[in-house]
Amino acid sequence: MYLAFYLENHRMPDVSEMNDICKRLFATVQALAPKTEYEEFYKVVEKRVLGYESRILKDIKDGITIETLNTKKQRKAPEEKTAVAKQKKQQRRARRKQETRDNLAKEEILQDDRFFFIAGYTSGGAPYGVTWEEMGLKPWEDLEENKGKGYDSNSVIGRSGIESLYEDKLKGQNGCMIYIEDEFGNRKDIIVDKPVQNGEDIQLTIDAELQKVLYEQFKDDKSCSVAMNQYTGEVLALVSTPSFNSNDFVMGMSDKLWKSLNEDERQPLYNRFRQVWCPGSTFKPVTAVIGLDTGILDPVEDYGNEGLSWQKDSSWGDYYVTTLHETEPATLENAMIYSDNIYFAKVALKLGENNLTSFLEKLGFNKEIPFDIKMSISQYSNTEGIKSEIQLADSGYGQGQILINPLHLASIYSAFSNDGNIIEPTLLYNPNYNPNIWMPEVIQKESLHTVLETMKKVISEPTATGYGLHREDYTLAGKTGTAEIKLSKEDETGTELGWMAVFTTDPNIENPILLISMVEDVKNIGGSGYVVQKDKRVLDQYLR
Repeated sequence: MYLAFYLENHRMPDVSEMNDICKRLFATVQALAPKTEYEEFYKVVEKRVLGYESRILKDIKDGITIETLNTKKQRKAPEEKTAVAKQKKQQRRARRKQETRDNLAKEEILQDDRFFFIAGYTSGGAPYGVTWEEMGLKPWEDLEENKGKGYDSNSVIGRSGIESLYEDKLKGQNGCMIYIEDEFGNRKDIIVDKPVQNGEDIQLTIDAELQKVLYEQFKDDKSCSVAMNQYTGEVLALVSTPSFNSNDFVMGMSDKLWKSLNEDERQPLYNRFRQVWCPGSTFKPVTAVIGLDTGILDPVEDYGNEGLSWQKDSSWGDYYVTTLHETEPATLENAMIYSDNIYFAKVALKLGENNLTSFLEKLGFNKEIPFDIKMSISQYSNTEGIKSEIQLADSGYGQGQILINPLHLASIYSAFSNDGNIIEPTLLYNPNYNPNIWMPEVIQKESLHTVLETMKKVISEPTATGYGLHREDYTLAGKTGTAEIKLSKEDETGTELGWMAVFTTDPNIENPILLISMVEDVKNIGGSGYVVQKDKRVLDQYLR
């Protein structure tokens, strides 16, 4: 630009003319580096004017003229320039895609379907075959909301999971260099040189091997699993199945693939560990500790063998609480070992609505879980309170309108390992981490000890529902659960959720674990026993 001016005017530009030249240049500079101030740019150019003149004189001495300069400028026709620009744009796009593929290959662990619902996904650039609206995304709104933060239309932005939560730390900053070339393409002066700033590394508490093992066990099921170190709250695994490969979002998704994901009856896009579910019998230890803590439950009292069905009185009409095993005598220990619904229905009625619901509030029901990934809130009723005796009785064994998030259930179970303190779950790894207590001393130690001993027998007794997990090398405690999901008591088409909650009881072992797994549609494949066998294979690998 200065060379052309000199050849036409036989002198360097004056202050006013240089200001005009700088303004034309600055439009390009600002597009690449929005935070650059004009005054700063002008000063940089001004310092280099004398240097430009000496180089221009050398160019003139070497034979450059205005004619040759104009010939060089007009060498390409407009359509040729457009074609070249388009080709360069395509090459840049191809490079970016290849870089993305290379990065994904390097970080395969966090980008495959086993880790999708934790890591989340990023997206940038339009997908092919399917619109952003169809995917429920509006990237242009993201760019508007993050204006001035270094994003452009080609930016890759975290859309879910850790990618979204820690976008500011993970994204880094693009670099750029703005420089002046002479008419022959030689770089003369650098105006702006902004180095690339890589994003920060985020290290999670997730045990990658455990995550993989859990996923492989349950990948063909509609399921979720949560594993944590119950003494520290460090979350070791968060699995939702089925899943899918998040690379499809990053690289662009065909209309066919998008439709197949949405129409798949197994709902691979549905993050199950974030939801709330009917807990079935895994809720019985909660009812037991509430009963003991309030002084209403005597663990050795015989509540009576009622057979396989029972109702309080004729006011219940044709409604009966049913159970799979008779209990004789009907004490807390036997009721836990054989998972007696009738016993825990009676305990709930004896507790009454106020005792049960107020204690559940203390345990975190109707409250948000303090965790990096937002979880659904657990509830004990669809309305403000429990409205009937039948609902109250059903709540005692984890039915009724009780819905709980699996991570919340794991947090409540952590109280059995921490003298009644409910530990706050955490996902970010810190070598100097000190466990945070979410709810301190909410359960008395004596109550916990009594219930814990019954939960050990759920695993150790040969006739108990959780005996499939029994080990000689570790003492485990836990509770099985089967939750009926149907529109009414007479509904024969309803399905069942199978649960297993199990944890190690020795705080001194190297790899303590609390594992909760839930599988949908277990009605005809063994109920909770199906989940027990899956978790057994997981623990066999984790505890070996």
